[in-house]
Amino acid sequence: MDKRSVRAVFTCLLLVGLLAPAIAQPAGPPGKAEAIAALLELESQRQSALTRADVEVLERLHAPDFLLINPYGRVVSRHDFLRAISSGELKFVGAEQNYVDARVYGDSAVVRQRVTLQIENFGERLPTMHLWEMLVYELRDGQWQAVWSVGSEIRQ
Repeated sequence: MDKRSVRAVFTCLLLVGLLAPAIAQPAGPPGKAEAIAALLELESQRQSALTRADVEVLERLHAPDFLLINPYGRVVSRHDFLRAISSGELKFVGAEQNYVDARVYGDSAVVRQRVTLQIENFGERLPTMHLWEMLVYELRDGQWQAVWSVGSEIRQ
């Protein structure tokens, strides 16, 4: 073998030796991947329930002390949020997740997503909103529930 071939083989062996331990590492504590998958599914269900105005599902997914901070900086309680949806005052015409990710920290988790929302407020169609949304979930009585949601508008 010439020097160039020996150097290439040595470099490959070195890289395999350095990367193998990182590749062999588990993804995290047992159950963490399952919790993340469950949260991502719940968030998909929540988005769907918003567009269907399914208050029963929304009540289950939002903790009694849930607070929403909307893109305008207004703090909205769970009661007021669900009341506005059930009365038709607030209507989610469309909700599309463009990106979603989750991290779990024991009995708490954070879901970060980019969403496109089409909303009607008091029957008036608002301009389509592109948001980064961050939700904090807590595991309560074996059920993940959203406790905080903060939306930040993405301006083009």
